[in-house]
Amino acid sequence: MESVLKVICMYCKKAMGQKDGKGVEGESSSICPECWAKHWPGEPYPEEDKQ
Repeated sequence: MESVLKVICMYCKKAMGQKDGKGVEGESSSICPECWAKHWPGEPYPEEDKQ
């Protein structure tokens, strides 16, 4: 990885890891499983796109 995006939960700000920034550095927001369960109870946590 030449550039890195830090992934953080948009609700609790928990660090969720890193991903290839494809030329861009900084932060990207997502939602952690704990916040997903709190905000959408009963809905399955979406799986990462594997394409």
